Amino acid sequence: MSIPAHQSVVYLLLVFLVSVTGVRSKTFTVTNNCGYTVWPGILSAGNSPAALDSTGFALAPGESRTMPAPHGWSGRLWGRTFCSTDPAGRFACATGDCGSGRLDCAGNAAKPPATLAEFTLDGSGGMDFYDVSLVDGYNLPMLVTPRGGVTGENCAPTGCMVDLNGKCPAELSVASPAAAGGGGVACKSACEAFGSAQYCCSGEYGNPNTCRPSAYSQFFKNACPRAYSYAYDDATSTFTCASGDTSYDITFCPSTASVKSVGSDHGMVYAGGAQLVSSSPRVAAKTWLPPGVIVVGVAVQKDILQSGVQSKADQSPVTVADYGSQILVSLVLKMEAPASSSFSMVAEEDSEELRKEGAEEILENITELVNETIVDDGTYSIYFSKEGILSAIDDGKSEGGPSGRHWVLDPIDGTKGFLRGDQYAIALALLDEGKVVLGVLACPNLSLGSIGNLNGGSSGDQVGALFSATIGCGAEVESLQGSPAQKISVCSIDNPVEASFFESYEGAHSLRDLTGSIAEKLGVQAPPVRIDSQAKYGALARGDGAIYLRFPHKGYREKIWDHAAGSIVVTEAGGLVTDASGNDLDFSKGRFLDLDTGIIATNKQLMPSLLKAVQDAIKEQNQAASPL
Repeated sequence: MSIPAHQSVVYLLLVFLVSVTGVRSKTFTVTNNCGYTVWPGILSAGNSPAALDSTGFALAPGESRTMPAPHGWSGRLWGRTFCSTDPAGRFACATGDCGSGRLDCAGNAAKPPATLAEFTLDGSGGMDFYDVSLVDGYNLPMLVTPRGGVTGENCAPTGCMVDLNGKCPAELSVASPAAAGGGGVACKSACEAFGSAQYCCSGEYGNPNTCRPSAYSQFFKNACPRAYSYAYDDATSTFTCASGDTSYDITFCPSTASVKSVGSDHGMVYAGGAQLVSSSPRVAAKTWLPPGVIVVGVAVQKDILQSGVQSKADQSPVTVADYGSQILVSLVLKMEAPASSSFSMVAEEDSEELRKEGAEEILENITELVNETIVDDGTYSIYFSKEGILSAIDDGKSEGGPSGRHWVLDPIDGTKGFLRGDQYAIALALLDEGKVVLGVLACPNLSLGSIGNLNGGSSGDQVGALFSATIGCGAEVESLQGSPAQKISVCSIDNPVEASFFESYEGAHSLRDLTGSIAEKLGVQAPPVRIDSQAKYGALARGDGAIYLRFPHKGYREKIWDHAAGSIVVTEAGGLVTDASGNDLDFSKGRFLDLDTGIIATNKQLMPSLLKAVQDAIKEQNQAASPL
């Protein structure tokens, strides 16, 4: 069917007018996928030639609103939450409030913290520029998705899909009585929280050469890799689409399906999103122990920084490496672990001694060591201040318990062995509802071959063993230098006469008269193998010995970080780990184990006879101590 001449002329005139005036069907569509009302706020930049048709409105759950996007517009859009009107008629919000006292923002900016979507349409080179920024902090998940024209190499979805309020570091968290239980409603930036030039990229830090990412900005970056995390985060956070008919969808509380719907080419944008939301504990255990931590231990042990030794309340030594290891593991866990709940870590060290007068030098050493290790490793571009170091150490002050997930860390297990240049381990485990579900033991001085019957030493050409175990998946060992992992299993000895046993090098952790009596009752001929740390668990798990006995002196309380990782390595290798009465170790009681007398570990064949020998020896010891 032909078009009448006059209609053709009108059509051509419309096309011409569109081309010369820049009037297009370009729009912003704002959608609220949250389970609560969100009040979008809009601010046009001062140099913007036009404004949007609103500066603030309400969106109930599931509602959308589409607005024309004027040619050359630039500005920002955000979501306000927990808003209400007081008896005087003043409108205010717990997060993202713009201070206008009204539903519309009337030219006012969002009060931090707030997740921001920022746009410059029809910018240089005929491109639209856009980003999602967490530089001013975070208050709710947001996704920006280009639609329509969608051309350009960097024309892709961006945003922050993860709910960070539940796992926001305590020093950044914003709580409000408006939230259920008065919980967290937003997460400040480090600049907002601390106000220092280093975090705010101001003063001497006001350029990309001196302003570096912090541990706090990296927290945001890992969870939301395409969002701005600090002022100079341009390389991975600014996106561009060819100007023209490209429209933009802004979604609050997007689902992972929101990302997948934009096409397979961009499905990778939040390939990590599903993993971050995932709650599965069945992950490769060894991935949570960063290589840089091993490097710290090995490097420090080579010259034994005696000047960097503190004494804890129980008079045990703690070194620069203890603190440094704890900080680095904490960093990796916060950056890489699934964000199924708030971060919780039960660890050996805290910052109390480092905050005392006279500890300035060791704090300086720790800060320097950690930052140098991060730079050398190259995985993270962050910098720790001294206050950041202290805060990171105190990430390990959780009490653990029977519910939720808790990482359990001994940053340098066997500190005295470490100082002697002998065996030590970096031990990491994950508790899920009070049960150990994965464990990693890095033993830099332990041979990959059997340690045989050498007291504290090891044989074999290659030194440095990494043990790992995930519940229901078995246990493995591999070289710290990266050899293929091999499945391991405890020895199959069923005759106690043929057995050898491990015990602690430190006399405080071993009642040697008692262990000698147990060995005698079993008929064990071989002398005990005495080595430091949870390396004993690893050696037992691969069959170097048959029995591990640990009977500390009276009054000593066993800490969960001394056994969590090692115990799962042994049990996943087919062994058993119990107390002196044959009860499984209970890691749900907090930072300490509640157990009967001591800890024993062996294979299933030897456990009945071992338990009998243990109980008989303890009975005899008690009778000798309290004669009738």
